[in-house]
Amino acid sequence: MENLVGYMRRNVLVPMPRVASLEELNAYLRARNLEGLRRRVGRRDGTAGELLEGERAAMLPLPRHRMECCRTVMREVNTLGLIQFERARYSVPVAHVGRTVCVKAFWDRIVIVDGEKVLAEHPRLYDGGESLQVEHYLPLLERKPSAVVNARVFRRLPPVYQAFRQRCLSGPVPRPREFLAVLRLHEVFAQPVVERALEQALEAGVILADAVRQLCLRQLPDQVPPPPLPAEKVPAMRSWSPDPGRYDALMGSVAGR
Repeated sequence: MENLVGYMRRNVLVPMPRVASLEELNAYLRARNLEGLRRRVGRRDGTAGELLEGERAAMLPLPRHRMECCRTVMREVNTLGLIQFERARYSVPVAHVGRTVCVKAFWDRIVIVDGEKVLAEHPRLYDGGESLQVEHYLPLLERKPSAVVNARVFRRLPPVYQAFRQRCLSGPVPRPREFLAVLRLHEVFAQPVVERALEQALEAGVILADAVRQLCLRQLPDQVPPPPLPAEKVPAMRSWSPDPGRYDALMGSVAGR
């Protein structure tokens, strides 16, 4: 194995490849490895790929579950709904305040798990700071809507959300619940859909969550109704002609009592 590491370093990583992302680097390494299967190994008969096929019968099957390449630690959710990992803090749904959760630190993201349930996923912050997700605090904010005015969780929202929030709060009667209802739309619609709907609502001057919802629905592809049934497949329907005599008989029985 150590020799193969040296071989890869000398033959694949010299000169150092220049890539824009880890995905591009992995694609480059895969392509170079596939090329390597065509080379001949020493004085052996056949290429590396042919020798590999001959050894597959003696290999054990791959594990059923993929190994998670991450560091795993346990952390307690503090009273602010945050967990601390290294120099950064990450939000967790406030319903889990006080619980001890499992933190899986991958190279690019932080996954927070309670039992088998994934509670949150954040980009990993190597330089410290905070990663907050608004939906984690919605139940608390709905109980205390006045907190919408100063809650720092809103400071990182895109500008269109900030503009809508300011319009909700700047009227004669502040309406923080309208803004919270808009945030709840993320449970149904993707963020680009909600953002576009907010832009349209602001342009029209309609600061209502129901209006934003309707604008979200208008962006969805039209639902194609099912074709009508052929006439021969429509079930036969029975019909009756009214008989006024039945009413007269009923009235007669009542009058005779």
